[in-house]
Amino acid sequence: MFDDVNEKVPVLDRSAVNSKYTLTFCLAPVYGKGSNWLLLAELVEHYKLQGVEHFYFYFKDIDEYSRE
Repeated sequence: MFDDVNEKVPVLDRSAVNSKYTLTFCLAPVYGKGSNWLLLAELVEHYKLQGVEHFYFYFKDIDEYSRE
């Protein structure tokens, strides 16, 4: 079944020798028009205490006031 496969896929080492951050947090997309900014601030402060050095946020379909 797989005997006649001759294609090879190169394997690349993508690990960084000197990474910029030790621990990073990626939050799932934030949706909706509800105001959850206090909860978001608490989440950030909690994870900062846990040692997170960098955060990634994805925002989708939020109002202009929240975007600012």
